[in-house]
Amino acid sequence: MQLLTGGSIAGFVPPQTQPQVTPQIAATPPSVEPVPAATPQELVTITQPVTIQIPYGTTVLHRERDFVH
Repeated sequence: MQLLTGGSIAGFVPPQTQPQVTPQIAATPPSVEPVPAATPQELVTITQPVTIQIPYGTTVLHRERDFVH
């Protein structure tokens, strides 16, 4: 029992966890790159309507507050 619990199981678990963690870390950088590239474009489009709503921010805020209540 000691060989199965401490020898084979405990011996196979650590080597499997390490290779599994490495592929995830390698997959995160490529996925993070497209995200920031898309965020600036979305921020630009979001900032345009926000600036247009600035003059109407007083009425829009009041209307939003009414809907919230």
